[in-house]
Amino acid sequence: VVTPDFLYVSAKDIGILKFDRDGRLIKQIGRRGRGPGEFMYGIFFTVDTITGNVFVEDRADVIKVYSQNGTFISEFRLNEIIGGGGWKGDDFEIFNSLLFFPNSLGTGNSKYCWAFLDTLGNLVSTKKNSVPPFM
Repeated sequence: VVTPDFLYVSAKDIGILKFDRDGRLIKQIGRRGRGPGEFMYGIFFTVDTITGNVFVEDRADVIKVYSQNGTFISEFRLNEIIGGGGWKGDDFEIFNSLLFFPNSLGTGNSKYCWAFLDTLGNLVSTKKNSVPPFM
């Protein structure tokens, strides 16, 4: 992820690394592991350019939130908020401090086609899914 001031990279077995525009390592964001505030994969993530907070997808439907300094802030589960299948963190984005989650399956099993959540994981806006469930 590239922001106006920083470059963020997911490094295997390390976690998310934050670099300045000259390529100097600034900070590690979170870390890999199974403990509190740690993430297993951290491959898919996005950065809020307004706050600097980093949102990391972990294990299918968990979004973990870290400060720009790398401190764990919170986590929330997508399926508890927006329900149904098809919600994957590998295609979420952030704009104006709203997280956008498109439903990538289109099987009719989910309640919404897409959803906007605030940075605390609260539902802000949705588009209802009009596709009947696939049987």
